[in-house]
Amino acid sequence: ARQARPMRLSPSVSVSLVFAVASHYRRQPTPRRAFVTRVARTLRASASAPPPPGGSFEGLGVAPQLLPALEAAGITEPTEVQRAAFDAVLSGDDAVLLSETGSGKTLAYALPILHRLISKVIVDSDDGDDGSGPCGSVGDGAGVAAAMSVPRLSRSSLRLDDQVLVLVPNRDLCSQVHAVFQGLIESLPNELHRQLSVSSLVSEVHTDVDATILVGTPAVALRMWRGPESVRTVVLDEADALLAGSFKPAARSTYPIEILIAAVKRSAKEEAMMMATAGNRPRTRLGPRVNHGPEARARRAAAFASKQFLLVGATMPNAGTKNAAEHVRRLFPLATWHRASQVHRNKRELSHYFVRIDEPSRGEALRQALLHGPQGRTLIFANTIDMAREAFDEACVEVAPDEIALFHAELPVSERARQLAAFADGQLRALVCTGLASRGIDFVDVTHVIQYDVASNAVEFMHRVGRTARAGKSGVSTTLYAADRIELVEGLRDALQAGAPIEHLFSRKRSFKAKVKKQRRLDLEQRDESW
Repeated sequence: ARQARPMRLSPSVSVSLVFAVASHYRRQPTPRRAFVTRVARTLRASASAPPPPGGSFEGLGVAPQLLPALEAAGITEPTEVQRAAFDAVLSGDDAVLLSETGSGKTLAYALPILHRLISKVIVDSDDGDDGSGPCGSVGDGAGVAAAMSVPRLSRSSLRLDDQVLVLVPNRDLCSQVHAVFQGLIESLPNELHRQLSVSSLVSEVHTDVDATILVGTPAVALRMWRGPESVRTVVLDEADALLAGSFKPAARSTYPIEILIAAVKRSAKEEAMMMATAGNRPRTRLGPRVNHGPEARARRAAAFASKQFLLVGATMPNAGTKNAAEHVRRLFPLATWHRASQVHRNKRELSHYFVRIDEPSRGEALRQALLHGPQGRTLIFANTIDMAREAFDEACVEVAPDEIALFHAELPVSERARQLAAFADGQLRALVCTGLASRGIDFVDVTHVIQYDVASNAVEFMHRVGRTARAGKSGVSTTLYAADRIELVEGLRDALQAGAPIEHLFSRKRSFKAKVKKQRRLDLEQRDESW
């Protein structure tokens, strides 16, 4: 059970046995637990010592006006992706930021973006009102933080083209990202608060399209924005999901996300041409139209330096018919890639249990997982709305009707928001979801994720199980699967158990089953050779 091996027993026996054995192991002292205890003692003993450079947000160079909000939220140390993103965003260059679920990716780009905007508004008292002091430097985070110690506000130095556009795949994630920016801005001094603003495009009512930061889905943003001329930075949060429909060249130009990207690039090119003309410099020659390939794309991308694209996500498929990584490299050839160490891998704090079931016993298996699984908030995933309703009816046998709710795309946005709020407040013990809830939403303190219907691909699987074991906390994933998904599940189980990346499972081609069998055969041959 500790190695998450599949079981062929009846659901009531197999699921209860899995959690009974797992609870036994959790009670036993382990070397890893003893190691964690020693580390905790060491950290407490050295808490009074000054942190090493980069060991805190202050050491990273984050503007001091943003630190109180982080301290109030109990966020004291930047994660791996937050460290990498700070310099990457302030450099002004295109960047791809990949990190595992629950690592604070929204904060990873929100902090340096606000830091850069603050640095354009704050002026040191010794430097007058021209905005040319140390705070005017975008790239030097430590210099800005030092210069802001005794700040004096001048008239806003933000230009009309300093707007930030954050694009997300759905309205629910839009509300969450907006809340993160809003919380950080509201914690700023009143003088700064009046100069910076964030607006959500979701409701399309009472929306300030002239706000410093706009958050929305591509279709809504394309309909409501002022145009590409006002945008300085474009963030693609959950980039692989946003670009998922862009792999058919014939229809690519019709997708809102592609139209937005093309419009911003075209605006940057026109701005570069105007600056060259104003300075009496010859225009940059981009080469003949027949000159294709990486070098030609790099030359064209060099003309877009006035705009910045940030692509953020937990997964970036690099194989199969929807190769997001290849498409991103084609769109942004000069982008710098930052990959956290646990990308496309299992999180150490997450325990997996796979239970093979027959179709008639699926409901009983779900009830046993709820009964014997860890206590606390539980997410139940299904592939379709009909399957979600079926799972809801089965789960109501073990969970009180007022402690469980459905969450899917057919519900109004306002009702979905109420369900998320009730789940976060602890009013709901369980939430039955479709894949709508698997992307980006920061569920707090979820202890158990149950896949009533296993995900159809490895990417969706990683996002579902990523709703638990977040921010260093532990979690449990229980996956129910039938015979038609055995190849995918075995491939996932073997990779997760070995701590290996799952990138070889991203392919959705018809040869997927053959690839899994071939990989298993190679593993067996290597094992025999080692013997």
